[in-house]
Amino acid sequence: MRFTFNERSNPDDDSMGIQIVKDLHRTGCSSYCGQEAEQDRVVLKRVLLAYARWNKTVGYCQGFNILAALILEVMEGNEGDALKIMIYLID
Repeated sequence: MRFTFNERSNPDDDSMGIQIVKDLHRTGCSSYCGQEAEQDRVVLKRVLLAYARWNKTVGYCQGFNILAALILEVMEGNEGDALKIMIYLID
């Protein structure tokens, strides 16, 4: 958990972050659209980047944003639990 949610930038973070940001507005869940959803998108990006750090072989794939958004909604925004579920489902 400390490695995946680390605030320091890793070498691959910039390229993965660019890909993640491109997809955030395509998530489609109403809680991630519009100006008022900025904080939700920040949490979503953190979970997606954490998974990409966890599984460097897969990294970030288009569509993970939708999966992570649904998981975050069910987990009531708990980033750590959302990451664990993503790891379980994808790995």
